[in-house]
Amino acid sequence: MEDASLTTKGVVKLSSAVDSTSESLAATPKAVKVAYDNAEKRLQKDQNGADIPDKGRFLSNINVYSKGEVDKKKGMRKYTFSAPANAVSGKWYPVVFRRTGGGTDELASRVVITTYSSAGGYAMNNCEFNGFVMPGGWSDRGSYAVGFFSIYSTVERSIHSIIASVKDDDLCSVFYVETRAFPIQIFAEEGLNVIVPTADYAVGQTTYKWGATDPLSESTNAQIILDFKNGRGYYCSHPFISSLSGNAATATKLQTARSIGGVGFDGSANINLPGVNTTGNQNTTGNAATATKLQTARTIGGVSFDGTANINLPGVNTTGNQNTTGNAATATKLQTARTINGVSFDGSANISLSPANIGCPASPTGWLTTGSNGGAITTAQLVTLLQNNGAFNTKAWIARCAWAYANSATIPNSETGCGVIPLAGAVIEVFNNGSSSNNYTIRITTATTTSVSGALTNAEFIYVFNGTDYSPGWRRVYNTKNKPTASDVGALPLTGGTLSGGLTSSGEIISKYANGFRIAYGSFGFFIRNDGSNTYFMLTASGDTLGSWNGLRPITINNTSGAVSIGNGLNVTGGVNGSLNGNASTATKLQTARNINGVKFDGSGDININTLVSRGRVTALSGSTQGTAGIQMYEAYNNSYPTTYGNVLHMKGASAAGEGELLIGWSGTSGAHAPVFIRSRRDTTDAAWSAWAQVYTAKDSIPGVNTTGNQNTTGNAATATKLQTARKIAGVAFDGSADITLTAANLNAYTKTEVTNLLSSYVKSSALPSMTVRTSSVSGGDMGMSLSAFISHLKSNGAFSKSYWIGFGDAMGFNAGSINNITGFGAVELAESIIEVFNLPNGDYTIRLTTSHKADYGGVTNAILVYHYRSNRSPSGQWLKFAGTVGATSN
Repeated sequence: MEDASLTTKGVVKLSSAVDSTSESLAATPKAVKVAYDNAEKRLQKDQNGADIPDKGRFLSNINVYSKGEVDKKKGMRKYTFSAPANAVSGKWYPVVFRRTGGGTDELASRVVITTYSSAGGYAMNNCEFNGFVMPGGWSDRGSYAVGFFSIYSTVERSIHSIIASVKDDDLCSVFYVETRAFPIQIFAEEGLNVIVPTADYAVGQTTYKWGATDPLSESTNAQIILDFKNGRGYYCSHPFISSLSGNAATATKLQTARSIGGVGFDGSANINLPGVNTTGNQNTTGNAATATKLQTARTIGGVSFDGTANINLPGVNTTGNQNTTGNAATATKLQTARTINGVSFDGSANISLSPANIGCPASPTGWLTTGSNGGAITTAQLVTLLQNNGAFNTKAWIARCAWAYANSATIPNSETGCGVIPLAGAVIEVFNNGSSSNNYTIRITTATTTSVSGALTNAEFIYVFNGTDYSPGWRRVYNTKNKPTASDVGALPLTGGTLSGGLTSSGEIISKYANGFRIAYGSFGFFIRNDGSNTYFMLTASGDTLGSWNGLRPITINNTSGAVSIGNGLNVTGGVNGSLNGNASTATKLQTARNINGVKFDGSGDININTLVSRGRVTALSGSTQGTAGIQMYEAYNNSYPTTYGNVLHMKGASAAGEGELLIGWSGTSGAHAPVFIRSRRDTTDAAWSAWAQVYTAKDSIPGVNTTGNQNTTGNAATATKLQTARKIAGVAFDGSADITLTAANLNAYTKTEVTNLLSSYVKSSALPSMTVRTSSVSGGDMGMSLSAFISHLKSNGAFSKSYWIGFGDAMGFNAGSINNITGFGAVELAESIIEVFNLPNGDYTIRLTTSHKADYGGVTNAILVYHYRSNRSPSGQWLKFAGTVGATSN
């Protein structure tokens, strides 16, 4: 039996090899197990990584962060921000880095902020801060920032500073960036939110000013953490604590000057050494490194020594009486006791110095407990408490009271007479002669907050005692936090108050209220009032001296003209000097006759006014400008009216400011109707004119308005999500609620492939009926054919089956002279010409021939011939020619 193969049955040989490529061997279970074990160790595609046994080790091997690590701010994110809308050049705008949690939830955050970089001459060139920020939120907790600030020049400073809160915001670190420095790029740790506000940004009790000239002063409850006014460098908001060992790598000056050859040297300038680098006598002191004898003999313990031989010192290395002065290197007691701040000290024992010994105030150990739960104590109880804590044993004593409310007392107003003193967190100072409590002064400074109702914070109370016969008592010191009231210091308040006695001023007494000086005496009140237009002498109603005015107007002064009106009669005694302007209350005749619309009138008789006289061409009123009272007629004549020419009728009352105008245009055609317009202005001084509105009449045909008909107002809303009636676009329904797709078939057009195929094909002359290239004369001319034969040939090539068809002519001629309607155009050679057919839905069409630049047999070159066929026209077909020459020469 033969061996088996892929195509033949036979004997199959077993093999345990796992690397064989044979197709005639069969795998043993051992080989299958090796393959299975190998596959088992590999990841399955459909698990999407879920079958990775040690995911942490896998992420470490491929050097990426896990989601948990990213959530713990293991990475950085990049942002780009443009300038906020309506930002003004030259002002600073906040860029907020906001942590997701306050307190100790997160610590300092890494931040990189880079501003816009441009040419060297740009006013706000590139700046960058690279470092860490940490908002503390409160002044006693502390915010900080540290990092490197880069800038080309201080005049190009585009990052002003970093600002943080001192009250209630432990989330935000705020950079202030100049408008022209945007757009900015930012790298920030994961977990930070980066915000570019469009208005003032408030967090808690802190507000960061938007569009600031001075960010710090214009913000509320904020402080500058880093100010970049000093230009490029390393910035740190807090001083360096600890010491730095060693010296700087380089320095311009030694900390301690040294002498070289007797010449002082601190490194700030060069020095000269006489006898070394300049002429001079260098006196070099000292001896050689070794010597056998001293240049000058010295005495040691009274014995001469020059180094040439040993010496003996009596009482030291030989018998004798050596008188050694001074003290031993160490001793248990000083030979003579000394005093330290008045306390004797001989070294035999320790001594203690009291605060009094060193001139400092004494103080108790720890906080001073004054009571419990804010309970009230008397002044005497306070003095006893201070005595028990040694306050009167020294000239000056100071203590900080317990902050806990449970360990604190309160001194009530009944004791002080000047306010309630909360002792929680207060500082108490005692000053006396250091030996008794008979003469002393107590000063208490209260804390900034308190839990005691009615107690005074930020206050300073002083109690003076010099014996009961010398009026001991409390007083309170006024300060910027506790300013005195007007009653406290016997002054008039800014609002209200009564002054007894007269008031004399050497300057003006100014009132910015409409009602000024008032006399309230007797039954009536009198005051002066200025309402902006007039000044009045006013009277009140009887019995209401401080009330409003009554209906009388004794004297009125026009503030503009100064004219005086007397409203309730004038009694004059002693005569009147000068002239009186105005008229008598009644008269039978005007002193000077006046014209009323051109008619003289002196009051002695009636007149008739038959004609309204035109005031001529008056420019149209605009804005809130008022016209003249009464009825006037103007002429519209190129002077800002809605129609170029016409007559304007203006109407305004005598007392109210309201007015209106009627404009009747002049007809441009004899007997034709002209437009009519109206407008008005309400009865306030600052009211603006309305826009002109056209008045429609019976001559204006408006169905449903002035003629019989249904008034149908067409048009849609400014925007809509759906058409009221769905429409078809190239046969596809469209109502605006969703997109549609149009195919070439919908548009009755060729596809790109069809156009390519058409352009690549030729219209062969052999396809024309009864035609060959350059035969003898056919149908009226050399290579000629009839128009109907040409159209039939196009139809057989599918030229009329679509809206648009294009073909390329090859070696076929067309003699225009054989067609009646194109006589005179000459022969048209179709070889290498472009033939286009445009079809209309009703069967009409247009043929456009674009001829070649060359005609071998005398046809029209470089020309466009168009044949229009319209079935409802006579004639139905018409040829047109655009440019072109006849002959073989190209134009």
